[in-house]
Amino acid sequence: LFTSFHLASSLIRAEPFVYYNDIPESETAGMADFKKLAEGQTATLPPFTIKHSIKIAAAAPIDVHIYSKSAKSRYEFYKKVILKKLKKTIKVWSRRDNKLKGDCRVSERNIRLIKSPVEIAGHPTNIEADESNWIVSEPGNIFCFMDKPYAKSQAAEPAMAVCIDKDTIFARFNAIAAQGPAQNTGKLLASDVPGNWMDGARDVTQAAGHSFGVILTDVVGNNVNVKFLAYNNVPPGIPNVKTKSNSKGLIMISTAVNVNDGAWIVHTVPGFPAAKTGYSWPEAEIAKGHLLICMTIAETQINTVAASLIQIEPFVYYNDIPETETAGMPDFKKLAEGQIPTTPPFTTRRSI
Repeated sequence: LFTSFHLASSLIRAEPFVYYNDIPESETAGMADFKKLAEGQTATLPPFTIKHSIKIAAAAPIDVHIYSKSAKSRYEFYKKVILKKLKKTIKVWSRRDNKLKGDCRVSERNIRLIKSPVEIAGHPTNIEADESNWIVSEPGNIFCFMDKPYAKSQAAEPAMAVCIDKDTIFARFNAIAAQGPAQNTGKLLASDVPGNWMDGARDVTQAAGHSFGVILTDVVGNNVNVKFLAYNNVPPGIPNVKTKSNSKGLIMISTAVNVNDGAWIVHTVPGFPAAKTGYSWPEAEIAKGHLLICMTIAETQINTVAASLIQIEPFVYYNDIPETETAGMPDFKKLAEGQIPTTPPFTTRRSI
């Protein structure tokens, strides 16, 4: 059955005609590609585009789907990838150019642009001063963090979307809730708390007392049991980096014995955070809106995250995760070493 799982992953690309199947579902539980093969589903993602799924660790695990495309894909990300996969109308909060517009030509497959300015929890905000880009589905409970703005230029650039299927998170963003620009204090939304946004106790420029500071304690400090990989297209202390990637984030793991804890953080702050040198919020970013999402995952899932990230070629500026922790994780190795995917469009490679 292990072999069947890998064969199915390759066969669905070839779209074979299945004329007989009596393999019980109980024997193929958890084999998503075999299910697609048996049901005659086909791979429909555009070239140089991939989808991976992980689960956020919680009392009730939360599904997260990651869509990423390389710069070699010439597809406009919002319409040709995200809208196509979600199969729902999307509402977009993002900076935008004067070329891409809203699109209401296809029923229940609209792209609606959220108007700016708005007022959020008493704080005024506008798209021009906000560095975050995100969408919500209509209908549904899907919120997606987008690493590229809604602009025509991103068609020729790598891009990634992190889509979370959780009603309480969706509801807050569907109400157009995010940290307002020109506010020193941030807001916190926990996935397991159904309430509204909570105000941060202290300014984000301070080292502690707010969500950014708490999440990054072991990044800016020095915990011997926590190792991480950090990437940012504007890395701290490294000038004039040339990259088409716009992604910023960290992969964290615990090296404690018999512990399978990890985290993936995605955010929008350039030049941040500096590794192991103390907390320092970039002063120029106070006047802008920013978003940081921390997903608690099992350490064994970081290879899946890496498989999505290598498509968008992020600039890795720090990594102290030992190879002993990532043995058998080929995609993480590629990410850490700056390798890029080279498989042609609509082509896969599997080994059995």
